Amino acid sequence: MTQLAPAPTDLALAWPEHAPDQFAELFAQALQAEKAIVWLQDPALPPGCLRPVGKCGLTLLETTHLDLSEPSLAHQAQQEKRIQLLWTRDLQQLGSTETTLMKAHGLDTLLCLPFRLPDGTPGMLHAATTQPFIPDIHHIVEAAQVAQALTIGLHRARQKDETTRTAQRLQQIVDRSPDMIITRHGLNIVSVNPACHDILGYHPEEMVGHDLREFMHPDDIERNLHTNQSRILQGMSVRDYRNRYLHRDGHVVHLSWSVFHEGEGHIISIARDITDRVKNEEVLRESEQRFKVIADSVPILIWMSDLSKDRIFFNKTWLEFTGESVEESLGYGWTKFVHPEDVQRYIDIYTEHFEAQKEFQIEYRLRRFDGEYRWILATGVPRFSTSGEFSGFIGGCIEMHDRKLIQEALQESRHALEESEARFKAVTDSVPILIWMSDLSKDRVFFNRTWLEFTGSSPQDSQGHGWTQFVHPEDVQRYIDIYTEHFEAQKEFQIEYRLRRHDGEYRWILANGVPRFSPGGEFVGFIGGCIEMHDRRVAQEALRQNEAQLRELMEVQKRFVADAAHEIRTPLAAIQGNLDILIRYPHIDNKDKLEIIGDVQRESSRLGRLVHDMLQLARGDSGLSFKEDEVRLDQVLLDAWRETERINRNHHMVLTDLPRVWIYGDRDRLKQLALILLENATKYTPKGGTIQLSLKTNSQSAEFRVSDSGIGISETDLPRVFERFYRVDKARHRGQDPGGTGLGLPIAKWIVDQHHGDIWMESKLGEGTHAVVRLPLSEDNSTS
Repeated sequence: MTQLAPAPTDLALAWPEHAPDQFAELFAQALQAEKAIVWLQDPALPPGCLRPVGKCGLTLLETTHLDLSEPSLAHQAQQEKRIQLLWTRDLQQLGSTETTLMKAHGLDTLLCLPFRLPDGTPGMLHAATTQPFIPDIHHIVEAAQVAQALTIGLHRARQKDETTRTAQRLQQIVDRSPDMIITRHGLNIVSVNPACHDILGYHPEEMVGHDLREFMHPDDIERNLHTNQSRILQGMSVRDYRNRYLHRDGHVVHLSWSVFHEGEGHIISIARDITDRVKNEEVLRESEQRFKVIADSVPILIWMSDLSKDRIFFNKTWLEFTGESVEESLGYGWTKFVHPEDVQRYIDIYTEHFEAQKEFQIEYRLRRFDGEYRWILATGVPRFSTSGEFSGFIGGCIEMHDRKLIQEALQESRHALEESEARFKAVTDSVPILIWMSDLSKDRVFFNRTWLEFTGSSPQDSQGHGWTQFVHPEDVQRYIDIYTEHFEAQKEFQIEYRLRRHDGEYRWILANGVPRFSPGGEFVGFIGGCIEMHDRRVAQEALRQNEAQLRELMEVQKRFVADAAHEIRTPLAAIQGNLDILIRYPHIDNKDKLEIIGDVQRESSRLGRLVHDMLQLARGDSGLSFKEDEVRLDQVLLDAWRETERINRNHHMVLTDLPRVWIYGDRDRLKQLALILLENATKYTPKGGTIQLSLKTNSQSAEFRVSDSGIGISETDLPRVFERFYRVDKARHRGQDPGGTGLGLPIAKWIVDQHHGDIWMESKLGEGTHAVVRLPLSEDNSTS
């Protein structure tokens, strides 16, 4: 190497453009090496992955990196407790990158010295010689000095880069800020960011060097600036003080300032344009004042709460009604005027609807100024800000003693109309009542906002006789007849009818109409009000229907209990009578005993079947659910047929071809249905008679028939065969009583009903019977 590099410390402090390469050269010189590399952790790579940042005497690929996690000389140096120089000629001790570099350049000895920046970033110095080399203490000290100076230089360079980036980011923030940022010395403007053009219409160069007062509203200079300027120069920060500036085009701009003193008269001022906010605050103040005037003029007790649920406003009507001051009612103080029996119920309903942000309505008792509790109808609705944020509740209360609500509201409305049309409209639009007014021609000439919002119509849609389009067609003529009759008689009327709401639903309404008279006593038309009573009307109707259904169910239950008691008593009486004979006459002959025991056995079996069938029907009445599976109906019928055929050898059994049929249902219940019908056929068909089972299908249903040539059923009995405990007259049986319970066919009908099918009987007395069942097919069905 022909040119000596600068001293390590000087190089670290100066840190020229290629300083890492120069440090690699210094490291090589310190160890008498031909090659050297400076490695440093790459932030884009995993921890322990170093990339070359400086080199001497060799060329590296951009992808070359040193992995400290693999066994290598660098890894060994990094693991040492103290920072020290390591060297080796043994390639077995080197990592993949170290081996590649040694072989590629024909090097003999590799020397390695780790270093670490103050922020913990790891680094590594490599040097390599072409001849065998063992460093002495002088070489080691010189190499350590190079590494120490390199650490200082890299750390200073990083700090400098970070400071530059931070300054650039801060400048970008200032330039992009929507707030106007001004630096000034005293009142002289030194710098302004671009936002000044958006806020005041001036470019920065038009403001720099000028006195801040040149841009201020003249009325605010003495009132605002001098007081705050004194505080600022005393070293105090001033936040959110407001004043007015003049825009380049002359209009007033309201600004909110935060000002900080940096010392020696240097001041940073940050201003935000709050012109829209100031205007909105003014509009809000005017709106609140108008609201208070309107609220105090209506005959409704109005209150308002904030987000804490506390009441923050009561109108004059409330205060006059309770006879208390605002201070006594604020917060939860209003609850002391509510009847003790109603307080907790009101609070629970209010809290529940407040948290759900839903409208509520409640009737409760409120103590009037004279100490009397009066029934009140209260409505509360959620309040929302202009941006849609929930702000609390607002509510109104009207007295409803003796159903005087409508009459009092109409009376107040009539007086308001005589005093001022504007006040009348304000009152009627603020009450939760649908109010209308008609003239001498019977035409409706006025509807309040509540009516229009309820119907979703315009005044033009409802005026004249247009309002009738919103009345239910079944109620229109009745309403017109009552209205006309009382209009001509100039008498008050009341009617309940259905009115179509804006969403198309008809709601039950209670309407009152009273005649209007001029101050001179002349009849001038009618005025009316309507309140919704739909929920109460619907609830009353539902209650009547439920009562009728309950009475019907009770009658059915009574008949079932009576019939069951009668049917159970008959076999029990027979059993008891026969057992009494055996006890009373113990020495009767065996033939008579066997006959008595046989009677007891038959009656016991009949009683068992009766109880089993009653349990089946009881489960059905309690809503027993069926299994829903895809079932082969033809296979179910075949199983029931074979089971019946095995135990019945006295009839001619005929089975037609059964096509393959799939239905949805409960296989066990369907088999029970088939067995009931087959058992009935065998019971009421004499020996030698014919019993036939057939099955056919169409595109939607399957129909099977159980036909017999038995005794048949008369036209009188046929309609009642599915009634519980109904049995055909025993006088029509031939021979022994078949012993039915009268519950088989009701159970069969229950099973069919649960499968959404139909069952009926076709029969003539003496000609046999056909039991027919039709069931819906499953969607995936094939027949063969």
